[in-house]
Amino acid sequence: MCLCFNNLVFLILVAIKMAHSINDTDRIVGGTQCRISDYPFLVSLRYTYTSRHFCGGALISKKWVISAAHCMTKVRFLPWLLTAVVGETRSDQRTSGQFIRAHQIFSHNKFDGRTLRNDISLVLLKSDVDFVVGMIEVIHLPNAVNLSEDLTTELNGQLSIAGWGSTEIVDVGDQSPQITSRFLRCVNVSYITYEECYHLSWFATREHICTFSQTGGEDSCKGDSGGPLFHERTIYGIVSWSHGCGMPGRPSFNTRVDKYLDFINSTMRACSNRPILLDSILIFLIVIYSLA
Repeated sequence: MCLCFNNLVFLILVAIKMAHSINDTDRIVGGTQCRISDYPFLVSLRYTYTSRHFCGGALISKKWVISAAHCMTKVRFLPWLLTAVVGETRSDQRTSGQFIRAHQIFSHNKFDGRTLRNDISLVLLKSDVDFVVGMIEVIHLPNAVNLSEDLTTELNGQLSIAGWGSTEIVDVGDQSPQITSRFLRCVNVSYITYEECYHLSWFATREHICTFSQTGGEDSCKGDSGGPLFHERTIYGIVSWSHGCGMPGRPSFNTRVDKYLDFINSTMRACSNRPILLDSILIFLIVIYSLA
């Protein structure tokens, strides 16, 4: 079932109490400026009423966006406060591209906000995206059957990230605010195996894809979280976290998508046939009742 209505009243009450507590979600250093036509599957996740970018995502169907669960901490039970923007190169423009509000947000039920394990979320959009060739397209999910634990051969050692995150090198523990980029930026990063990553950091798990730079200067950063880690037109990871941004000798951790295909497929199937209008009416009635 797409929405567990046994818990709906509780979720709505939690949402009402959270309504005024929206803050930035923490999380491309180096790289070059690029255009949305280079990566037409990219999504800018923004707060609905300010149009301010806070995380990235990727379009995996006409109605679904994949992103990181930690990006949804403040909006998970307030989906109407989240708007997905597709077909737009700049994060500060509001007139071009397609702006579609979220209808529901599904974070992995074993997501751990402290360790960021299982850092994956799916956003069901309120209406379908209108595909535009070369500007708005989907990214492919990996084929788990053909993948090995070591992705060196499949990836040729290289992956790409793109987003509107901070362009500043940030050391671990630095809590000063970083300004996200107005322009889309992209960078190639080096893949390392689980064994290599674990040697550098015991935080590594087999549900991660790690990227690494010995010299630093090229990495994801605040505002890039939730965006895709990809090779050609296939998403292999979701930007999750790192020890600072662009720091030399420190790995970056990305949620390994092929480990979560069951979660992705089951969630999408459960919601594929449920009328969105019915969910909206029920949520509206419960909100009105709780405020009475």
